[in-house]
Amino acid sequence: MEATVTASKGQLNLLVPNKTENTALIREVIMTLLRHYRLSEEQTDDIRLLIGEAVANAIRHSRKPSDVECTACLDSDHIRIQIINSSDGFSRDTSPRSDLAESGMGCDMIKELVLGLCSSELHAESKYGFDPREKKTIFKFSLRWKL
Repeated sequence: MEATVTASKGQLNLLVPNKTENTALIREVIMTLLRHYRLSEEQTDDIRLLIGEAVANAIRHSRKPSDVECTACLDSDHIRIQIINSSDGFSRDTSPRSDLAESGMGCDMIKELVLGLCSSELHAESKYGFDPREKKTIFKFSLRWKL
């Protein structure tokens, strides 16, 4: 399967095969969308790393073969990103996997990056979850600018 992109006003959906090389594709598509927001260079670097880690986790913990889905919802003061994969769940194991381009540091690193993004102008949060009915792991990340 090839990558599929669909877009509508304020939303982008990206569905890619669960392959290591697609980590960079998802990360760079999201980073391109974020260029239009008021982010410092440090915040941009942290978000790039955060997205790369979340996608690496999705690849690491998904069943093979499957796809990784990324949805980005954008409006003037809020960004919501979801990364979804088919899986039997996930663990908080932080041991890196050698075939991933990202470090595979996992949930703890992502949590620290999100906390570091919070400021007087920006609220950031993230959440991992597992839907046992659909056997999907979902990572949610949002940024909201304080008006």
